[in-house]
Amino acid sequence: MIRYVISAVFLGLFFLAFAPAWSQPRLPFSPSDQEMLLLPEECKVHLRGTPEQKNTLNKRYPGLVGLNHYCWGLNFMNRAKLFSSDKSEKRFNLQSAIGEFDYVLKHSAANANGLQQIRMQKEQAEIMLKML
Repeated sequence: MIRYVISAVFLGLFFLAFAPAWSQPRLPFSPSDQEMLLLPEECKVHLRGTPEQKNTLNKRYPGLVGLNHYCWGLNFMNRAKLFSSDKSEKRFNLQSAIGEFDYVLKHSAANANGLQQIRMQKEQAEIMLKML
């Protein structure tokens, strides 16, 4: 009888210890080829363009730091809207999007081009998160 109790306790602790691993997202961090189609042209260039294209893009947004974080945030929002299968996955994607947008907002110059758009995207993600 004691063996069964010890086994049950051990299995319970085992499942409890590894439960956070089960809630991990099923998609990789970087956008897939399918997800890239949903991102704006700036993100396509920044994430997969040539060095010359990236330099041209960076000149268009002086003072903006971490454009890749903005693109990842947009991708997380798209995942929450289109590809999330349940509330916990949607919550994870929206929280990730907010974190990516926060990075750009914290590290960019106050007068950088494009910050207003990033703030709006962050607000949209926060509203979607509250509606869950």
